[in-house]
Amino acid sequence: MKSANQIAMSLIGSDKNYKAPQVAKAEVTVEMNKTIDFLFTRLKTIFPAWKSAFSSDREYQEAKKYWLETLINERITSVAQIRIGVERARKSESPFFPSVGQFVAWCNDGTLAAQGMPTLEELIERIKAYSRFHGFDNQHEFQFKNNVEQYLIFDLYCRNKEFGWSAEELRKHAKAFLKATAEKLARGEELPDLALAIPEKPSFIDPKKQQEINSQGVAMVRAILKGKANV
Repeated sequence: MKSANQIAMSLIGSDKNYKAPQVAKAEVTVEMNKTIDFLFTRLKTIFPAWKSAFSSDREYQEAKKYWLETLINERITSVAQIRIGVERARKSESPFFPSVGQFVAWCNDGTLAAQGMPTLEELIERIKAYSRFHGFDNQHEFQFKNNVEQYLIFDLYCRNKEFGWSAEELRKHAKAFLKATAEKLARGEELPDLALAIPEKPSFIDPKKQQEINSQGVAMVRAILKGKANV
């Protein structure tokens, strides 16, 4: 018989970056119970060694309750979101049942991709690339993948430049801003237009004047983004 701690660890998983949600116990509806039944049925089909994760039917039922509560607290409640996670699960090469933390990550990453958004790791690397590109100095030559990426990079680049975040702080703010932007898009809200005019022809600009122009560019983007919630 497993101890309470062992059961908890098997349900949570060993992902060191995953933190169980610090949220009050969620209210569970009949539809939500049907959703978790659908999910576990699919996962058992995808992962043939699923039985190794549960030593008894009681532990299996407890796992379903824990997963359901975690998914609700992580705001993964729609069938569409669950299906995205299941599709990611199909691509996994492991035969073993995943942790709830892994499934949450699959749902989130898949949802971001469906909205044309990068994952956290991709966004961090793109911000670094934009910074190496000298930011606003040569911004018109930087190839943004889409307007969503441009919105994310502009905001985080500006705030990072202003506050001088450490790598850990940048990661924390990028993660929060990704989530906030995903929720904004899910509500059907439009992102601000950050398109800036491209000079008709190149010309020499005094370095001091260029610095002033760059500062004005940063200020302009901040003004455009001012209406959004701070994260």
